[in-house]
Amino acid sequence: MNTARQQLMNLSPAKIDASPEIENWLAQFPEDQRITARLLLSRLQFVSRDVYSAWLQRVVAALPSGKTYALYSVRKLEHGSPLWNDEGEIVARPGDSLGSEDLVYSLVANLARANPQTLLDHSSLTELRDKKIHDYLLIDDSIGSGDRVSGFINAMLSHPTFLSWWSFGLVRIHVVSFARPCEAEVKIVAKIKGSDHGKRKFRKSSKVDFTSEIVYDTDWLEGRWGENHQQVIQ
Repeated sequence: MNTARQQLMNLSPAKIDASPEIENWLAQFPEDQRITARLLLSRLQFVSRDVYSAWLQRVVAALPSGKTYALYSVRKLEHGSPLWNDEGEIVARPGDSLGSEDLVYSLVANLARANPQTLLDHSSLTELRDKKIHDYLLIDDSIGSGDRVSGFINAMLSHPTFLSWWSFGLVRIHVVSFARPCEAEVKIVAKIKGSDHGKRKFRKSSKVDFTSEIVYDTDWLEGRWGENHQQVIQ
C-alpha cells in the first residue's frame, strides 16, 4: 500500500508554465529571481483532502482496541479561555470559517458517526466523566510553532475538573497531525501547564505523545528546498 507521503502532489515545470495564476504570482519578482521562485514552487508538496482523510482513518483504525477515545479538532482559542464552560459543555465554535480546522472538524464528526461505540465527537465533561474516558485525540492538519496545540491543551487544563484528572494521571493526550517539525514535541510539552520534574509521579511529558506522517527538521534546508536552498530562503 502506498503511504500518504507517496501520494503527495507537486507542481511540475509544465504545470507552472501553463498556469496564468502562477504567472501573475511570478510577475511580482525581478526577472533574475523568477528561476528561484519557480524552484520554490516545484519543491512544495500538496496534501489533498482525500489523502489527509484516508491517512487519518488509518491512524484511528490502528489505535489500541478496548478503549474509547475522545476526539477534538485543534483550534485557536482566546488566551486563558477554557475549552468547556461552567456547565461542562464545550465552548461553541464561531460561525465564520476557521480555515483548515473546518476540514478536521468535519472529519472528526464522520469518524465518530462511523464508530459511535469507540470514538466521541467533542464531548462534554459530563460525557467524559460518565464514560470514564482517559484517552484524548487532538487532531490537526499540520503543526508549525506548536502554539496552537499547546494553547488548546492549556484551554482544556483551564477547567478545574479536567485539570484534576490531568493532575492525578487520568488523562493521556495523543496529538495527531499530518506533518510537524522535530522540535514541536519539546516546545509543546514545555508550554503546557504543569511540571516535568523527574520527581513528579505523573510528569507532563509522560502524558502526551505524537503521531505524524511527516516529521521534518527545520534546519535541514537542503532536504526541503534543494541544493539552491539559500537562494530560496533569501
